Amino acid sequence: MRKVVSLALAVLFLGYASVFAGGSGNCIEPLKTTTDRYALGAAFGYNYVGARLLDLYNYGNDEKNIHIDAISQVYGQVPIGLNENMNLTVRVGSSTYDMQFRDKDSDEKISIDVKSGIYAGIALGAQYPWGEVSVGNMGMLDIGYGFNTQANAALNDVKNITRDNSTLTNEDGTLYTFDGENSVFITCKYDIEKLKTSLVPYIGVYQSWITTGTADSITYTRNKAEVSHDIVGAFDALAFGLLLGMDIDITKYATINIEGRFIGETAVTTGATVKF
Repeated sequence: MRKVVSLALAVLFLGYASVFAGGSGNCIEPLKTTTDRYALGAAFGYNYVGARLLDLYNYGNDEKNIHIDAISQVYGQVPIGLNENMNLTVRVGSSTYDMQFRDKDSDEKISIDVKSGIYAGIALGAQYPWGEVSVGNMGMLDIGYGFNTQANAALNDVKNITRDNSTLTNEDGTLYTFDGENSVFITCKYDIEKLKTSLVPYIGVYQSWITTGTADSITYTRNKAEVSHDIVGAFDALAFGLLLGMDIDITKYATINIEGRFIGETAVTTGATVKF
């Protein structure tokens, strides 16, 4: 029992120490194996990506050194158990983030703060049993493996723009983003019978991607002249790294989840799910 508690604390500490990350789970177990009736859920989630390792490649070559960080996404989710091993999840919420790039001509840094915008996505996740292992006084642990793939979209209006050595007015524009993650992981499950609780820690690897562009040109007034910037399909699909997470089944019908991602991006997803 002491080892299980230590493992739970270690996963939580690693997740929070990374700044906050984004998610394969919430919840990672198939709903049809954890509910008696409808295999449906209602969930709340929060995803924060503090930093991404790489700049975005700009396909249109309009601006350079495009970088997105401080991504904050708050959403409600409806997970649906498709079968004994698989969940389909849809989500709707809001998102904000910061963007920086350098003007292609002057090389001056331009920073953009966006307004909260609509955010929606879909995810498919699965978990399969692998077997059982005996771990001393802890008894038997159920070992499993799984995968998750997801895609999300957001639309945000420009809130504020700053530029090196400049005073700007009349800032305007709209940005779109698409982001997603593909991951594979190994799970184990430990039941605490006295508390009617289960711990499901998991570890795996992920590949994260993001693309952005201007749905409406970024514009502002500088020295009484109107300036415009356009970004066409800037993207990064090379964010790879390690993920650590845990489901905690508080009761048979309620689960909380935390997951951290490292290396390619520094981030965390937290959430709570009620299952029916």
